Amino acid sequence: MKFCVDYDTGNEISGWVTGDNPGESPTLEVFVPGRETVEIACNARRQDLVDLGWSTNSLVGFRITEALLDNLENEPELEIRDKTTGVTIFKRREAGSFVHRRVAILENREIPRREFFATAGECFNLVYDLNEVRSFDTLEWIIRYPHAKSLLLSGRTQFSRHAAAMREADFVFTALLRSPFEELAERLAFLKVMARSGGDADASHVEEGFQLLSVFAGSLDFEDPRAMSRAFRRMPLEVKDLLRDPLTRMMSCGVNERPTRNHVSLALEALATMDIVGTTAKFPEFAAMLADSLGVNVFGNFVPPTWKIVSDLTDTLSRIGPVRDLLENDLALYSYIEEAVETGLG
Repeated sequence: MKFCVDYDTGNEISGWVTGDNPGESPTLEVFVPGRETVEIACNARRQDLVDLGWSTNSLVGFRITEALLDNLENEPELEIRDKTTGVTIFKRREAGSFVHRRVAILENREIPRREFFATAGECFNLVYDLNEVRSFDTLEWIIRYPHAKSLLLSGRTQFSRHAAAMREADFVFTALLRSPFEELAERLAFLKVMARSGGDADASHVEEGFQLLSVFAGSLDFEDPRAMSRAFRRMPLEVKDLLRDPLTRMMSCGVNERPTRNHVSLALEALATMDIVGTTAKFPEFAAMLADSLGVNVFGNFVPPTWKIVSDLTDTLSRIGPVRDLLENDLALYSYIEEAVETGLG
């Protein structure tokens, strides 16, 4: 997916969007606070994009005028998203109301932090979370998008695939990481809730192999450590591969590459190139360092939430041998990270 707004004159917005399917004509949604969402189909011809090989369908351009949205010129908080993917392609904001930097926060977590992104949305013009679910081309375009001067990326973005593009785009590189046991506990708790509810169309795309994992998580008895241990010893190989070493995989593995101890070294080398690395256990220090770098506290009053079910499950998982084997490389990597953070803060 690629997109661009060519101009916004106030009473007219013009641009284009090409989807991951090169033959489609995308549909957009226009959001204005206090007003009903307006849908618009791309129906303006852009032969130049066909000539570039970005689309096989020339109907990928759009124009939004007063005829479509009355009082367009006086709507300062307008936002345009692609209907299929939900990707924001344009947000109208006052130029001085946000940080003019590009920031990436790599995190090993499953659940979106809605409270944080409500705060971050006030600090950045464009905010993209859960980037691990976006196609490679879409995320590369977001990273390199020349008109995005104020941009925040967050999630389990695969660092090895996108680091070069982020460096070229002059991102502030950060990583906010946490215990592999806690990450797995939150993931299993989330999947178990989803399994009980029968799944959710909006959430099922978040996790690779969602159906397999939700079946496994749904079968676990969090209150019985012995049953948990048996379940992890007998877990199907494909489930084991999906849960194995997600932190190491995020930091240093290629596509479909199984984490090894060598990847731990590569991950540490990658982390050494970052501007700020922190842990959730030392979150106030991480937030303060990022605030010092950007000149504004983008976290506001937010602190990472803790849930009793996750903390209890974290303790249970840390005492199960097969879980330690499953997270062998992540545990080694995280121990180095904790030591480095402690030393740096000291």
